Amino acid sequence: MTSSIAKAAGRKIRVGLLVPSSNTVMENDLHAGLPKDRYTVHTARMYLVETTREAEITMIEDYAPKGASDVGTAGLDLFVFGCTSGGSLFGLDYDRKICRELGEAAKCESLGTIAAVNQTLDARRFQK
Repeated sequence: MTSSIAKAAGRKIRVGLLVPSSNTVMENDLHAGLPKDRYTVHTARMYLVETTREAEITMIEDYAPKGASDVGTAGLDLFVFGCTSGGSLFGLDYDRKICRELGEAAKCESLGTIAAVNQTLDARRFQK
């Protein structure tokens, strides 16, 4: 991924990440997995203490939009919804809808983990 905005500004590509507040893995993995000379990661959290269906719906509906808007103030090039709840609770179409809405709140292109996994699986299916 290259960002014409980042390139024009002569800066690294800014990736915004939104994760459940109880997540202890994704930030570290994203920081470790992206080349530090090309990307910076900026994180926001959605409140989540218990992983019940009701708590996850509340997280997505009540906390995700504000988190996306907050992290979007960093002038992002890409927003990543680092949460599988939307897709696992309601399916891929709902996950796409949530990612699109959160990207709009962050004011940039968006990507969700469920969609990324699906795209990768589809791509690998045709490589074999």
